[in-house]
Amino acid sequence: MEKQQKDFRYELAPNSIDSQPSFSEEAESFLDGNVSTRRIASGYSKTMAAMLAILILLLSITTASLALEINNRPHEQKPSQYFLKTTTGKRYPDTVIRTYWDYDDNFLDHNVTIATQFWKGLFPDGDGIVALNDEEVKSLDLTQSARSFRDSTKSIYLVSAFHQLHCLSQLRSLIIKAHQNPKFTFSDPTYYPTMHCVDIVRQQILCHADGTLIYKRQQDKYPGDGGIRVCNNFDALTHWTKEHANQSFPGDVQIMPGHAE
Repeated sequence: MEKQQKDFRYELAPNSIDSQPSFSEEAESFLDGNVSTRRIASGYSKTMAAMLAILILLLSITTASLALEINNRPHEQKPSQYFLKTTTGKRYPDTVIRTYWDYDDNFLDHNVTIATQFWKGLFPDGDGIVALNDEEVKSLDLTQSARSFRDSTKSIYLVSAFHQLHCLSQLRSLIIKAHQNPKFTFSDPTYYPTMHCVDIVRQQILCHADGTLIYKRQQDKYPGDGGIRVCNNFDALTHWTKEHANQSFPGDVQIMPGHAE
């Protein structure tokens, strides 16, 4: 740019070959001394305009790429009450009242066989795996999942609550075996899925962040024993899961690892 300013001169042509510029011509030449500056500014503006156009183009490409990437990502999973309404039109209450027992309940029966039956009773047909048609997938705004081998028009999903219960069942089974047999050990194929289950429980606790304040009175043996809780409607979720249960088939994708039992 500086070289261009140094080499460029702008002068008014004299009236004749031998004549000198008049005062007015000199003054006009002086006043028009910014012509070179204007030309430089004009060139600078064109360069900036070109750079701006390139920047806008790059920004547009980046935005389009980002939008495409976001669209292809799994959808954000938000808590939903979709399961409160049955296929027959019945609607369950949003919440239910439950009594919190810290120790004395059927799931902790000292007779392990009895307690195990209660644990198994938590799982509906299909063990919490459901098959949904394309219309249901769209209405729930779900990420497309694997197709059912039995019915290719449906996609299979695992209901999160039953995934968590599966993990607790896995941990419970190993604890009971270790308690009943001090020499009990398990191999890597069992260890790693079990640690996966531990982390699933951790993530769910952090996700739900239950802020219930559990009391401990002088006469209470355990904190919060007998307290009242307002809970999501698990019975409604179980019923909905039964209605949409996936009839498993050997060719189906293994959506949930097997139990250690």
